[in-house]
Amino acid sequence: MIQNPFVLASLLLLIVIALPSLERAPAFRKVFHYLPSAFWCYFIPMILATCGVLPDHSRVYDFLTTYVLCACLVLLLLNINLPAIMKLGPTALTAMAVGAAGIAIGAVGAYALFARWLPPETWKGVGALSASWIGGSANMLAVKEGLHAPDNVFARWLLLIRSLRIPGWDSWWPWPLAGSVGPLGKSGYVDAG
Repeated sequence: MIQNPFVLASLLLLIVIALPSLERAPAFRKVFHYLPSAFWCYFIPMILATCGVLPDHSRVYDFLTTYVLCACLVLLLLNINLPAIMKLGPTALTAMAVGAAGIAIGAVGAYALFARWLPPETWKGVGALSASWIGGSANMLAVKEGLHAPDNVFARWLLLIRSLRIPGWDSWWPWPLAGSVGPLGKSGYVDAG
C-alpha cells in the first residue's frame, strides 16, 4: 500500500494526465468512445483502493477535496458558454429549473417522510446525492464537503441509490423516447424527432 503522500499524489496526477493522452491514441479510441477518460479517472483509483494499493484515508485526499476540488469547480464554471445556454430558450431553461427544483423538493420531502427511521446525519448524504443529480459528481463532492457529510453516511446513500438507479431508472427511461429501431433509435442516440 502506498503510504508516502508524495508518491500517492504523483500516482493520482499521473492517472489524470495520462488518460486524456490515451484517449487520443488510435488504439484506445473505441474504449474511450464508450467509457470516457472522466470515468477512468474515477474507476482506476477506486480499483486501486479496493485492491489495497491506495489507502482509505490520506492527507492527500484532504488536500484534494479542500483545495483542488474548489479550483476545479471554478475552472469548470469559467468554461460555461452562457450565450449558448441562453439560446436554448425559455422552454429548455424552465425545464432545467423545474427539474432541479423537483430534485431538491423531492429530496427534502423524502427525507421528511422517512427521517424518523434514519440516522441523524443522513440528511447530509441525501443533500450530496441530490447535488449529484443537479450538477454532477463534482457538485456532489463539493456539497459533501460543504455539509461535512461523514464518509459512512455519504457512501451508504451513494451506493444504495446509485445501485438502484442505474439498473432501474436508467435502463428503462429512454425506451418511450426511442425511435423505431432498438432503445436508442436508428442513429444510436435518443431520437426525439
